[in-house]
Amino acid sequence: MLLSFKEQCSCLWLGTRTCTDCRNGQERSRITDRYIFKEASKGFRPFLVIGLIFEGIPSFAWPLVRIILWLGIINGSFAFSLWTWSQKYLRAYENSLINNLMLLEVAVLDILILHRKLSVAEALGLLIVGLNDQLLTAWSITDILIP
Repeated sequence: MLLSFKEQCSCLWLGTRTCTDCRNGQERSRITDRYIFKEASKGFRPFLVIGLIFEGIPSFAWPLVRIILWLGIINGSFAFSLWTWSQKYLRAYENSLINNLMLLEVAVLDILILHRKLSVAEALGLLIVGLNDQLLTAWSITDILIP
């Protein structure tokens, strides 16, 4: 099931708000919440306005609520946990490799989960980006390990 632009904007806004509300063990203050909401709203506000202009006000649907809760709570906490683990236990170049491949990983997941078909140019672009990142990382590692 693909979401419309309006539903994506709603998911983004509610997911962002849910993530800021679910911080583990941190003291919440009005100043921090206002600051986080202000900064997060800079990103979603243009999408929300464009979505409302082109598609109108979204209708309430339980599948949309489930998607928002899943993205905000489960995916958000899982991604944050993985990120903090990688920062704590991986070396800098390993972490850099993972971060540089993130867009490539998103594209591959898009192909696997949403069954998207790639053109030859898109597949070639993904291959070039992946190989370039691997070569640059390997080159950087040899410079670090072998002076």
